[in-house]
Amino acid sequence: MSTTSPDPLKFRLTHRTATSPPLQYFEDRSIEFEVVNISSEVLLLEAVQLKFEADTGAVPNYVDASPGLRLPPNESGMIKIDVRPLPLYKEYTNQFDALLRFRPETHGRLGKLSTERHDGFYIIINTPAATLGDVFVSFKQPEDQRLANILERYTKRAGFTPHLFMRNPAVGADQWKSIEKLIKQSHSMFVVWGRRTEWGEGVGKEIELCRRRRMREIPLVEEGLVLPDAYQNTNCTYKRYDPEDPAHVLSETVSSLRVQVLASQRSRHNRA
Repeated sequence: MSTTSPDPLKFRLTHRTATSPPLQYFEDRSIEFEVVNISSEVLLLEAVQLKFEADTGAVPNYVDASPGLRLPPNESGMIKIDVRPLPLYKEYTNQFDALLRFRPETHGRLGKLSTERHDGFYIIINTPAATLGDVFVSFKQPEDQRLANILERYTKRAGFTPHLFMRNPAVGADQWKSIEKLIKQSHSMFVVWGRRTEWGEGVGKEIELCRRRRMREIPLVEEGLVLPDAYQNTNCTYKRYDPEDPAHVLSETVSSLRVQVLASQRSRHNRA
């Protein structure tokens, strides 16, 4: 059983990479700490868990490590924890806490597992350059606006340029010509299919335009709905989302598209 260690603290924890350059989303980086045993006991540091701030509407992000450090009094050690921020992480200044799990060692025997929390750390996370091409987000019903906004934010964080027609309304122009233009300059299309989507024809028309151009098609279908006719008897892979808690599925879907596009870019480069 784990207990929270009472004051005074057993460890001093110093973030050694606090002044490193900002990270970008999907960039791998090691976060390093110096940990010093400031107690009068021998301590075995079994695990460290970092808790990062979440994007709006998402849950906190946790990263775990098992340093297995045995520290006599006044001894120090280094902890290195690999972090890769996904779109679920809060952008810019992202504060995080560290939870240490440890046991005292007395005459060669380990005592009860305890925890100690350290806070006040932060990293900077920036959106990368838009180098992976354009994507179109298809939705029509007002209640799906929130999901479209999240997709817009997450695709930017993955290195894409997202297009939502509502951001480019071209007032006075033919609506469908404007939509077709945005779709033509995109290589992929996300389709948000909610419980009222079938009441309108707009998303269906955008799916037709997508298929005419043989684009990647990424359907996101609300949980509990019958699979739309447009995806019955097709090989198109779709994802289900919970409209009350869509963040994880949307991040996972955007991350998958990023992997596919990067693989295509590498393949074209190798053939050149």
